[in-house]
Amino acid sequence: MGKGGQLINEVAKEAKPIKQENMAAWLVDVNTIRILPFQLPSIGPNDVRIRIKAVGICGSDVHYLKTMKCADFEVKEPMVIGHECAGIVEKVGSEVKHLVPGDRVAVEPGISCSRCQQCRGGRYNLCPDMKFFATPPVHGSLANQIVHPADLCFKLPENVSLEEGAMCEPLSVGVHACRRANVAATSCRKKNEQATFLEDLKDHINDLVNASKDEHKTCFKNTMQKLFGMSKIVVERSHDTTKV
Repeated sequence: MGKGGQLINEVAKEAKPIKQENMAAWLVDVNTIRILPFQLPSIGPNDVRIRIKAVGICGSDVHYLKTMKCADFEVKEPMVIGHECAGIVEKVGSEVKHLVPGDRVAVEPGISCSRCQQCRGGRYNLCPDMKFFATPPVHGSLANQIVHPADLCFKLPENVSLEEGAMCEPLSVGVHACRRANVAATSCRKKNEQATFLEDLKDHINDLVNASKDEHKTCFKNTMQKLFGMSKIVVERSHDTTKV
């Protein structure tokens, strides 16, 4: 062994274990993401600490990356991105009974206030004070670990992977939309019509995802007209959730 090898061994013997910090993907500027330490809050009695294992990349993440903006939200200071996620429970709060360390969970990324009219009416998804992952100034979940309310963490069946678990959030959006619109796979008359409809739908979804903010209204109208034969489309933007 040469002197270099001996020196390495001596240093290794005297080296102290390095405490691994919780790291996260921080959006710091346009097209600039840095892996930096992310301090976790202490675990409350109704919280869990989760080691994140899978995170999806949403269209909003791409918008923030490319422009630092998404709809009316603007990133004005460094922010941890990501909100479609799943992981493994590492620690539970004193009041948590339905989860234990080792459970694999999908994470619901929005924390509502639980006090407003919408929350008390069971429509907490419309809470005007919603704190949603990776929506400025709220940090996201593309990190080694996060702390989150246990009631917003859902245990995954054994036959569902963590990657699939991370897709539960975007899947739920589609399911909710189909239920509201009363759309099902059997909505078309014939099987060949179903296949054509789904192929057309895929193309239009791609158009919507890639459309700029100014193009969304026109693109949405075109989609509804071509797919569903609607002759008149009214797209109204409102921040008054009482009308929703």
